[in-house]
Amino acid sequence: MKNIKHSLWVLIALFGITSCFPDPKPQRPELNSGNPAIVDATQLMIDEPDDPLHLVARSGIYYDQEDYEKAAKDMEEAVALDPENLAFRHLLADIYFDGEMDADMTRTLEAAIEKFPDSEPTYLKLAEMQMIIEMYEPALGTIKRLKKVSPDLNETNYLEGLVYNEMGKLPEAEKSLLLALKNEPEHFDANFELGLVYEKMNNSKTLKYLDKALDLEPSHPDVMFAKGSYLKNKGNTKAALDLYKQIVLIDPTFADAHLNSGIIWLEKNDLGQARNHFNMAIESDPTFPQAYYFRGLVNALQGRKEPAQSDFEQALNLSPGYEEAKEALEKLAAEE
Repeated sequence: MKNIKHSLWVLIALFGITSCFPDPKPQRPELNSGNPAIVDATQLMIDEPDDPLHLVARSGIYYDQEDYEKAAKDMEEAVALDPENLAFRHLLADIYFDGEMDADMTRTLEAAIEKFPDSEPTYLKLAEMQMIIEMYEPALGTIKRLKKVSPDLNETNYLEGLVYNEMGKLPEAEKSLLLALKNEPEHFDANFELGLVYEKMNNSKTLKYLDKALDLEPSHPDVMFAKGSYLKNKGNTKAALDLYKQIVLIDPTFADAHLNSGIIWLEKNDLGQARNHFNMAIESDPTFPQAYYFRGLVNALQGRKEPAQSDFEQALNLSPGYEEAKEALEKLAAEE
């Protein structure tokens, strides 16, 4: 799942665009769009055609409406008006990325690198986006190029470890992350990621690095959840439940914490507690197929066949390849 949402309006605010727009003149189709913000932005473009910030402003409106094609078109024009503005190029890449126009995103950032060959943020952005869309080898290639440009940039070691972890190459991920931490022991993300790598490797060092990450950011719910999951899998359900309880105090909508709590209570055969947590998981995220599946199990165990069937069906609607939900439905049908 990819979603890098950068508010274009933040950039607009930084440049000082005001809300005092002149009266619109009917010179472009957008002036009849029915959207006052688009009308105002378009009028400014007409009055000051050489100012790219007005294009950025209207691009931001389209972006917020998820009209990525129109947003990209305006940002392309802004880049053409001000080709020396690297921020514009990054914003255009973000629009392409969120619009799933991956080839255009890559082309835009590669062009930015060609024009600004020493821009570390551009290489990092490209490598991160390549990783998210599962272009792992190109991401590693981008990181390798950046290492030549900036040999002492430690962020490349962290990002390289992240890519290797996504690829399932755990020894390589470990090596890169350890190097990142050798250079910067207080690197929160590297400590967290190395903890996740060691969890996958079933390595006893898992808690060392998760605890270090929590020392750096004591109330970080994602790290707390990772630690809770590790403890749950190791059989320390009491400590896991305590962590999940802390997480939902910080973020009541953290659906995974509710789900894992429910699973622990289900394994303890406390169906009432389990149901409550699965209900809270669904309330937090109504599109969470696992929460429906596990609530369906509770309903089935309580002899509530129709609600169980409904939950299993909803799990399958949300995740058609959910084999456990399919098998549970078949089992219910066989019992009739």
